[in-house]
Amino acid sequence: MSILVSGANGFLAAHITDDLLKHGYPVIGTVRSKAKSDPFLKHFTEKYPDAKLEYEIVQHITERDAFTPVLQKHPEIKYVIHTAASTAIGALEGQDIKDVFLTPAIEGSLSILRSVHEHAPQVKNVVMTSSIAATTSDFYAQNTKVYRADGWNEIKWEDNGGDETLAYAISKVYAEKAARKFVKDNNVSFKFTTVNPGIVVGPQLLDSHCGKVLNISNQWMLGSVEDVKVSATEYQAFPTFPVVDIVDAAVFHRLAFENEKLSDQRLLVSGSFIDTQQILNVLNKNFPQVRGKVAKGDDESAPKLTNGIVDIHEILEDADNYKLIPYEQSLIKMFDQYLRVHGSIDVKDTN
Repeated sequence: MSILVSGANGFLAAHITDDLLKHGYPVIGTVRSKAKSDPFLKHFTEKYPDAKLEYEIVQHITERDAFTPVLQKHPEIKYVIHTAASTAIGALEGQDIKDVFLTPAIEGSLSILRSVHEHAPQVKNVVMTSSIAATTSDFYAQNTKVYRADGWNEIKWEDNGGDETLAYAISKVYAEKAARKFVKDNNVSFKFTTVNPGIVVGPQLLDSHCGKVLNISNQWMLGSVEDVKVSATEYQAFPTFPVVDIVDAAVFHRLAFENEKLSDQRLLVSGSFIDTQQILNVLNKNFPQVRGKVAKGDDESAPKLTNGIVDIHEILEDADNYKLIPYEQSLIKMFDQYLRVHGSIDVKDTN
């Protein structure tokens, strides 16, 4: 028995692989090139000397039979975790926004589902990474809404307005809907589960992958700090983020096939909303080297969040009363790595 993890060099997928190996599962990861997997193979081989891990090349996930050769080569695969997707915000470089976000998200998901359905009857469960962005379109609206796993983001692709962040969010909606339609229309033999994490926060698995510009979710945390003037003294209430620790997001991909109560479900996994002021508070409290170099804001006031709450109590109960890691710890781990690697945070306006 082994587990296939697509896009295995990605931010979340690397932590999923780490969690699976820690729990004794053999893992087969797919990457676009050998160069993508080499540093991870070295890291995991040293960390888990007895682990069973190998990587296979899948260059173009949108091709119809992209994953078929891997599944045929490895009939021992019993579970599939599909994380591969385009997350190239800031890297359009003249490309059509649809080709960068929407097409890979949809076609990549359908490609792996089709290959499993047609060529891997032994697979028991396919777990796909979706997003909290697929559950609602009004994170930034001031309201008292309760966000649950049964909600859907109803925004249309045509409404992205060329905004890459919005295009990424919409692509998650379309990909999940397309996947669920495929599963329903084809009466598949495997269980299908999506994990819909909030904004995933935490360190890269490898320091070498911690660039000046981070992956999407961590960059939102960093960018919210960089965009506030150092001299700002007012409460920084915007933007707000529903966050989840990278470790928790990874663990739920495993629980999705281990725990019968969580299989064949839609698993919204997120803590509460936090705002920019709370991020600044964590930085100033825990990293003396940045005090006076990033904004302090109004750190005396209580949070002024007006974006409702994320209600996942039933999911956490089904996961044996799982306790999510507090957002403060997630931010500390993320900023500790960033400052260790880069030394400072580049605030855009220091006046």
